Amino acid sequence: MTVKNPPCRVLLVEDDPGDAHLVRQTLNAAGAGRFDITWVGSLAEARQQLRDNPPDVLLLDLSLPDSSGLATVLAGREAAGALPLIVLTGHDDNGFEHQTLETGAHDYLVKGSFTSDGLIRAIRHAIIRARLEAELRALASTDYLTGLPNRRHFFTQMETELARMQRLDGERAAVLMLDLDHFKRVNDHFGHATGDALLKHFATLMKDELRKIDSLGRVGGEEFAILLPAADPEAARSFAERLRQKVEETPLVLNGQPIPITVSIGVAIMEATDGSADAALIRADKALYRAKEGGRNRVEIDPLA
Repeated sequence: MTVKNPPCRVLLVEDDPGDAHLVRQTLNAAGAGRFDITWVGSLAEARQQLRDNPPDVLLLDLSLPDSSGLATVLAGREAAGALPLIVLTGHDDNGFEHQTLETGAHDYLVKGSFTSDGLIRAIRHAIIRARLEAELRALASTDYLTGLPNRRHFFTQMETELARMQRLDGERAAVLMLDLDHFKRVNDHFGHATGDALLKHFATLMKDELRKIDSLGRVGGEEFAILLPAADPEAARSFAERLRQKVEETPLVLNGQPIPITVSIGVAIMEATDGSADAALIRADKALYRAKEGGRNRVEIDPLA
């Protein structure tokens, strides 16, 4: 049985009905059912469509009733996010084409100069390029072993939360620094493959305890961090203690052999008055140090919390 691919969803933003008809005709020439085309005539309508029914690719005319030139590309890229964006224009200008591509378009097509095959090829290449760009962004922000956000990405999430808190009155968030106890012993005794399995096991235990609004990242070798928005010191302590106990009671089991683990946790509160997210992370790290010095497998709270 042949499985049909779903049609490629195209959002065509073109204020000229004649030009819009030609583009639709060009795409339909590729065969029935290959493209599902939605046509709108303004940037405002495009924004609405992108919110309500995101397409696979955006075909954007530069000259619209509510926008023109590079401003259209900038606005289109902002509204479309990482979606493939192809500019359609009546201006055959190499310099302007270069500016358009630098501004965020994936391709630049001059009206009346492309065939059905050429337009389809441009759409296919734009989709592939956007997918590769997304994969590169994921690689740059993700820890390869656990699949968690890396330190840079986690810190960005903290900065975003701090900015949100500063717009509101009385908002706080908890920051936890976590370190697996005696992790080096596991690596030395069982090998690095077991150490890697232990890190992934620990990441899973933490993820299972998080709310949808919480964030988790791997910020060092065996160090992790958790961001708990809208959490006061008592709620943060309760969460940390519950997680510490769960880790202690849930050893990694490999080939029938349990490998016990424990974790030390430092907790700090991020305030809207903090100059940067790094300040809270430093306080949590100092609390973590006290937990390690105090005998490990324990939770310590920053005294300022």
